[in-house]
Amino acid sequence: MVTTPAMAVTTPATTDQPSTQPTGASTLRWAAVASGVRRTIDPVSTVLHPQAMGIPVGTPGRWSMPYWEACRDGRLSYQRCDDCDHINVRPAPICGACHRRRLVWATSAGVGSLASWTVVWRPQHPAFTIPYVPAIVHLDEGFHLVSSVVGCCPDEITTGMRLTVTFHAASDDIVLPYFRPAA
Repeated sequence: MVTTPAMAVTTPATTDQPSTQPTGASTLRWAAVASGVRRTIDPVSTVLHPQAMGIPVGTPGRWSMPYWEACRDGRLSYQRCDDCDHINVRPAPICGACHRRRLVWATSAGVGSLASWTVVWRPQHPAFTIPYVPAIVHLDEGFHLVSSVVGCCPDEITTGMRLTVTFHAASDDIVLPYFRPAA
């Protein structure tokens, strides 16, 4: 067994018996140490939740401020060129395709398909709660957004599944878009 102050990892003993875990289930069992009490986290049946307030967040810049304001209002916005319809994934003062300055902020329906994802069991910062699922979502408007999947178990996630945006506060100033399975 490998143990760190934040978590412990236990691997099952090798046997000649067939696995009783569902197909695709992790063979690792993870345990977190919270207030001196070990609690096992089942990688198959753990429902994914948004991160608690206090995780590290960036600082909105001059060009991204409208995006963050929209998130605070419960809207997913993106920057689009009025001349060529190109979508600037990273907000900028000029269009990334035609180099004109006729950029407008549009509101996304917040619905898309899961393009890529992974389950994180070893967070890069101790403020993050495991497991969490960073994902690339292909929005119906034609652009990709990096976010996280919530509202389902990790073993229910499949590439191409339909997702809908939901918003959760990460700090007093920053609200993050997360994606949950569409109804």
